[in-house]
Amino acid sequence: MAVKNSFLCSFEKVWFLDGYGHMLCYEPYRRGLARVPLLGMLLKGFVALPYPLPVSSVPTWWGNSGVPLEVPALVLNTEDSGLVTLQDEAGAYLSIDVRNNHTLFVGAANEWERFLPITHDMFQGLILMTDPDIGEVHLSSTGQRIKQLEFPQAGAAELYTALLGTLRIDLMKSRQALAALGRLGVHDVITLSLPLHNSESCCEITATRLKPIVGEG
Repeated sequence: MAVKNSFLCSFEKVWFLDGYGHMLCYEPYRRGLARVPLLGMLLKGFVALPYPLPVSSVPTWWGNSGVPLEVPALVLNTEDSGLVTLQDEAGAYLSIDVRNNHTLFVGAANEWERFLPITHDMFQGLILMTDPDIGEVHLSSTGQRIKQLEFPQAGAAELYTALLGTLRIDLMKSRQALAALGRLGVHDVITLSLPLHNSESCCEITATRLKPIVGEG
């Protein structure tokens, strides 16, 4: 299966990944957004927008059943890097609280106020690489099976990365590869390259989709 060199514009479900591998999700008791570990696709709190994302928009947030969620209006700003920020009506930026997994608003956009947009296919690709029951991933160089990605601990400097064995991959640069993984059917196999963090090099993996993902439709 070939990986295209560029994205075509399409209308996509989009979730948001923070720098430490947690996803934004809807927290009904607070009627806002929280953060949860990457565990599966039954996750409320996505937007539906053209992809690549527009420079600025005020999207509706949705649940899995197609019902809009009670999330206050947030301006979604897309930066040249591909990361996004979310601002409330007063101009404050959505930020993460790594101590309790809530979110809060702050006056400036720094590292914790930026999020990586993840399409449906990319989300499935991440699940394949983090759940050994869903996907089987081997390093082409050694044949070693990598059972799951390891995301940075809170406070680490290597944001938007993950350890693949002893190799640290760059998630921002790996989005097309993750999308290709997410499009695999059950028993499909693909070999592709993942860019390494702070390097011009890549690591090559061979991945097999083992079974469907709950909530992938």
